[in-house]
Amino acid sequence: MELFDNFVRTYNKRANHDHSSYAFLNESIWPAAAYVRRIVSDWSNEFPLEKDFVRRFKSDNHQEHLAAFFEITIHQWLRKQFFDVELHEIASTTSRRRPDFCISKNGNKEFYAECTLSAIPDYEPGIERLKNQITDVLEGIPCPKYWLSVSFEKCNTISLPKKKVISFVQGVIDEGLDHHENSWERKYWTMNERGWSLRFSLFPKSIITERTLGSVSGGPAGIIYSEKPLRASLDRKRGRNYGDFNSPYIICINSADFYLDNLSIMQTLFGSRAGEIEFSNQGSEKEGFFLHDSRQQNTSVSGVLIVKDLVPWNLHVVQASLWHNPFATFPIDKRLLNVRQVFFEPLNEEGKFYQKVIEGKGLGDILEIDPGYMKKDVE
Repeated sequence: MELFDNFVRTYNKRANHDHSSYAFLNESIWPAAAYVRRIVSDWSNEFPLEKDFVRRFKSDNHQEHLAAFFEITIHQWLRKQFFDVELHEIASTTSRRRPDFCISKNGNKEFYAECTLSAIPDYEPGIERLKNQITDVLEGIPCPKYWLSVSFEKCNTISLPKKKVISFVQGVIDEGLDHHENSWERKYWTMNERGWSLRFSLFPKSIITERTLGSVSGGPAGIIYSEKPLRASLDRKRGRNYGDFNSPYIICINSADFYLDNLSIMQTLFGSRAGEIEFSNQGSEKEGFFLHDSRQQNTSVSGVLIVKDLVPWNLHVVQASLWHNPFATFPIDKRLLNVRQVFFEPLNEEGKFYQKVIEGKGLGDILEIDPGYMKKDVE
């Protein structure tokens, strides 16, 4: 079985907003796409290509494809650190569920690992698909003088008629900015239709380009709760789901959340009273994954590897950190993995723990990714 099809490629355009992630990677003649296909094909020589994995990798569903891409990337990242990696080995006699990887070195079992994704906060696949379709319609409307910006102020699960969108936007472009080009006040046009509210604006182009869209935004500002999707991903992969571990266990998460920061991770793991660099085990207003009130929990999870938005186009710069569980039944040796590591030591006798960091190599460095692969022009 192969991960990519063997045919003469001719597609040399950028991906549209509703383009399948796998389809673009598989079809594009861009040098960056060819580079990713080549290295992933090389990785697959050391990765058992089971039928279900190939199906998920080739899926038109973005989440399924990205989950499979993340798995094979982490597998190769471990192999590059001279580990032996077995897939779907039984971890416990008390559960039939099997983690993705069993990792060994020199014949000694080191830890188990499970890979999963963490979504953008409030992400709804059905609505996102409709937004992508609308965005592609907008990109296809000629607008030589202006950049068109759109803000999705209100969304719905009912599709918008393509002709109505084109007609409305064409009217916006025809009206233009004749009386506003020299004004600091920006002009807006709002389309309300079938439960959708789209707000458009124009600003003059300073370059000649066929592209129409200048920016796309999700609507009015709101509070971003990064903890919710991260916690949901952790709960799906908690250690007890796989029985009683007798070795360390790491949850590997690929987070698509641009806003996920140190504080959000701390509060997800240790509760809402946790600060950016410290926490107390003397209570929490909100349950953390590792700590709830004064009670330690999920101690079978030794650590959480958080990778920030890994996709085929940022392999050279993607960031990753391993967050150690200070209460783990089987702690992870800090010398085992070459990656940025966050761990915690007691600060005093009052139950406070202070964060410490060991820097490590980036994923791209370990994977030996060409740092310039995204800069190559289409030949």
